[in-house]
Amino acid sequence: MMTSGFGKWMTALVVAPLYIGLLCLCVFATGDDSAIPTFKKRGDAERRFYEEVALVVMKAAHPTGVEPTFGGFELTDDGEKKDRKVLVLKMQYKGKITRKVYDAEARLKVDTRKSDTWELLSIDYKDNNNISANRAKIDEILKKLNR
Repeated sequence: MMTSGFGKWMTALVVAPLYIGLLCLCVFATGDDSAIPTFKKRGDAERRFYEEVALVVMKAAHPTGVEPTFGGFELTDDGEKKDRKVLVLKMQYKGKITRKVYDAEARLKVDTRKSDTWELLSIDYKDNNNISANRAKIDEILKKLNR
């Protein structure tokens, strides 16, 4: 027959490694850049790709925004250069504390010389939130979207 002290130690020896393993898994999952889409690997599912890009840009601009939704996209020729396009992404999100709905738009200039691997040149982001967008995070995402 086990004493209560021995049973607690045995439970701790079994539970502790499971807890630490789960914690490590969570840490690895949050630091994974593979969840961020890349313009080098767009694939054929364009709408889904644009939705992923829009949500990543919105999260970079306002990390505290909740319930982001994708409103649509428009891909047009850039009037300045022949092999460039402008991708307009529309989205909405709510403020974490106020729960107010904000409309956002990201204008992405893209070099399309290579049809299968585009290069993202710039991201112009604007929304109707009084708190300005995090420009440093947007520039960081620009680099990650081109990897």
